[in-house]
Amino acid sequence: RGRGYRGCSGPRRGAGAGVTAGAADRAGGREGCRGCRAWPEPAARRGRRNIELLRRVTGHMTTRRHPAGIATTLLVAVIAIVATACASAGATPSQPPVAPVDANGDWRLTAGTVDGAAMPLDDRWPVTLTIDGPTVGGTAACNGYGGQIVVEGGEVRIGMLSMTQMGCEPEVMATEAAYGAALARIRQATMDGEALLLAGDGVSLRFEAIPPVPMADLLDTDWTLDTLIAGGVASSVAGEPGTLILHGDGRFEGSTGCRTFSGRYREFGGEIKATDMAMDDRACPAALADQDGHVTGVLGDGFTAVVDGDRLTLTAAGGIGLVYVAAD
Repeated sequence: RGRGYRGCSGPRRGAGAGVTAGAADRAGGREGCRGCRAWPEPAARRGRRNIELLRRVTGHMTTRRHPAGIATTLLVAVIAIVATACASAGATPSQPPVAPVDANGDWRLTAGTVDGAAMPLDDRWPVTLTIDGPTVGGTAACNGYGGQIVVEGGEVRIGMLSMTQMGCEPEVMATEAAYGAALARIRQATMDGEALLLAGDGVSLRFEAIPPVPMADLLDTDWTLDTLIAGGVASSVAGEPGTLILHGDGRFEGSTGCRTFSGRYREFGGEIKATDMAMDDRACPAALADQDGHVTGVLGDGFTAVVDGDRLTLTAAGGIGLVYVAAD
């Protein structure tokens, strides 16, 4: 959507996931985007919309990890060209060549400055970067984005081609705007130990590697929904037992405690994201509507996963989450 970072042309994300449209209004759905139309969409519908937006923005990317030190992708060649060009300009024959950088993988922004000002970061709304050869993508706090790494005049440049159109709280959109502006100014890429540094005129971004999703601990286990998490508050579940199972072939299925669902997923940017999701068409009673929306909102938004013994915790952007227990 070009430079329209601050707009509210799409539905709000994170304004009380799992609540009804009316409750989202009360949580700030219409106040958080002054001067434009806010769209406090129920989490269930928002999750389905996010799946479609994800498919448009990142569908061309395939996440794959490369062993450290193996320079096998175009990105390595690109950065090696830049490093060599910079070194040749002022190097003497006795100076060693600059080593190429293999930055393929999933990264999370831990610090950034733009024109001397620290970029505001919130752990509930992570900023991520996935590099796969000449292709980049990730989450810019609120929206997903995708683009390419190119070389212009011997410099590394990141060209942003597309972005989803969700609306978030003003402070989250401010982070997104600062990050988008910073990416446009990146010209160099280096490694500082295990950290990836991207820099340009007045801009510095520091990323740390995102650990891989513990897929081996997740797959082919029958998980039973135990707790809903929103705003740091845990609440109990109701209705029939909610369930979730992820299969090794990329399929998933389960229930919200009201409706059943099934679909396909992929690992991207250190998260598990549904690429399609279908649900039965039954109407949930009022007592289960919020829970139904909460579950589908987390699954549709994409989530990180942590397994601790027999407990599985899924966390989506904004700090909303689900806790499952392995079935006996």
